[in-house]
Amino acid sequence: MNTFEIEERQRLLESSSSFALPRWQQVRASEPPRRRPTLVASILRRGHVALISGKAKSGKSWLALNLSVCVACGITWLGRECAQGRVLYVDPELDERSLDNRFHVVCEALGVDAREAEKGIVRWSLRGATKRDGSAPTIADVVGDLKQLREDGDLEEFALVVVDSCSALLAGDENASKDVRRFTNTCLKIAELTGGAVLLTHHMGKGAAGDRDAIERSRGSSVWGDAPDAPLSLTEIFPPSGEVADYLQKGERAFVLEDSGLREFPSMEPMHVIFRYPLHRLDVDGITSGWKPKSSQQKAGKVSGDVRRLKGEARAAKCVAAIIASMYAEDTGEDGMTIADAVRICTDELGEGISSTTLRGYVDESDLLDIFQKSPRRAFVVPRKLKRDG
Repeated sequence: MNTFEIEERQRLLESSSSFALPRWQQVRASEPPRRRPTLVASILRRGHVALISGKAKSGKSWLALNLSVCVACGITWLGRECAQGRVLYVDPELDERSLDNRFHVVCEALGVDAREAEKGIVRWSLRGATKRDGSAPTIADVVGDLKQLREDGDLEEFALVVVDSCSALLAGDENASKDVRRFTNTCLKIAELTGGAVLLTHHMGKGAAGDRDAIERSRGSSVWGDAPDAPLSLTEIFPPSGEVADYLQKGERAFVLEDSGLREFPSMEPMHVIFRYPLHRLDVDGITSGWKPKSSQQKAGKVSGDVRRLKGEARAAKCVAAIIASMYAEDTGEDGMTIADAVRICTDELGEGISSTTLRGYVDESDLLDIFQKSPRRAFVVPRKLKRDG
């Protein structure tokens, strides 16, 4: 079948109303079309969907506000260049005054002119909004209104559309793959209508998020992690030793922002950021180098503790075995040996020195040996079954 025949077949298929899905098309490998414009360098293109997941109060909304201002002003976001463009911020949770105040403090913290930033940002506040039937709006209603605006010729182009957050506009169950897939597909329609990228915020699941792969951290169906083109997770991290207050100023918290597989770009290096109201900033000084999520720290700490315990038990068993072997070889009987001699034998056996206090601990834990305190200054290690009366 030649190219003409394929195209003719395509036209016939498209003219039929019996098909529910888009028809296939010939691959354009020899002269591929230009990719969609990049919005955030090495992370996100226009026309695509990104998601930021994080636990409650991790600052997901602040990170989205930060990106919105950076796109509106054409400045860098966490060290990544942003193409300048208009932003539509869809917020079903905050009241209008609170949202405007948040934008104000973010502009101040970024050092940008709020008057210039607001020229490029439109807010769509849906807190308390209801449809004609009294029900709460969903993401499908957002798309419906955008379609109506386009038909009326009133829909302007946006570089970025933020939906903060997903759960407030989801129709269905966040644990059901089909419902989440329907939601993310609807977000693609938002991207198509506006010409921009869509950024979603979503809560991270409860429990030890740090012990799960980034793609599994969003609450609910796994589709949250694999449907977006740029799925990002924001996870709080802690120092391996000491307290956070030993490293960060009061009110500061540290996070790692990482992806679970970017569809259009190579995976980025995890970014350590420090949140100080109202901004997340890159840790350019390496203060949080080596920090990990608390759950991972706890898990690592438990493993390390188990290893130390097992090593200690092995050392103790070696010492006890060496002491008993020496008693047998020297035929000391019930007299045993002095603490000093026992320390020397253990040192030879382990290849490192131990204290008399450590030796006493090994003996106390043993079922075969005991300490005979002959006088306040003179003690012996003796076989337990031959322990002398004082």
